[in-house]
Amino acid sequence: MQKNRLIYVFQPNVVKNKRNQKYAQWFEFAQKTRNPENKASDFEPYIHNSIFSDMKQNHFLLKGQIIDNETRCVHYHSNLDVIAIKFKCCDTYYPCFSCHEVEANHPTKIWQKADFDQLAILCGVCKQELTIHQYLASDAICPFCQAKLNPKCANHYQLYFDV
Repeated sequence: MQKNRLIYVFQPNVVKNKRNQKYAQWFEFAQKTRNPENKASDFEPYIHNSIFSDMKQNHFLLKGQIIDNETRCVHYHSNLDVIAIKFKCCDTYYPCFSCHEVEANHPTKIWQKADFDQLAILCGVCKQELTIHQYLASDAICPFCQAKLNPKCANHYQLYFDV
C-alpha cells in the first residue's frame, strides 16, 4: 500500500514530462474519483471525451490508476497490458489488483468456478467483455479483435479466480 501511495504522489511529476502529457486527463479523473463528495458536475469535462463516452455507452464502470484508453495503469503498462478485470466484490472493472487495493475500501472476492460464465474481463483494445472461461482459454489473444494480451497475467490468476 505504501508503494502505491508513493506512486500516486509522483503522478503530477510524471505528467509534467511532455512525453506523458496525454495521460494528464487520466490522472485528473483518477483524482476526482477518489473524492466521495463529488457531484455530477465535477465530471462534465469528461462527458465529451470519446474514451469516457465509450465506457459509458458500453455500461461498464472502470476505475483505477488508468493511464490510457486501453486500460493500462500505472502498475502494468506494457504493450500487452490491455485488459481490465471486473472484481466480484464490487462489480467494477480495474486494470489490476493493485489499482483495486489502492482505490477500493474493501477486500477482494475471488470469482468461483461456478461463475466463470460471467462477463468479467474487458479488452481495452476493442472494449468487448469476455467471460472468465473465454479469457482463460484465450491463449493471451482477445477472441474478438485478436489483440495480444499479457500472458504473464496468469501469474496473478489466483488473486482473481478460483483456479
